[in-house]
Amino acid sequence: MDDETLREQRRLVELISKEGWNVTNVELSVFDYQLPDRQGPEVTMTITAKKPCDDDNPYRVK
Repeated sequence: MDDETLREQRRLVELISKEGWNVTNVELSVFDYQLPDRQGPEVTMTITAKKPCDDDNPYRVK
């Protein structure tokens, strides 16, 4: 994992937070493929975030 990947992670968390979401967890996985059709590293990022629902939200379970 390089510095660019970490900068991109921080930027995504910043953007999500600005939209009112509370980021609770971030996971990064780096895979280095050695297959003929896939060479080099691949990064997977999982971001978990929460956002309060409005009381009048029709999808809220009461």
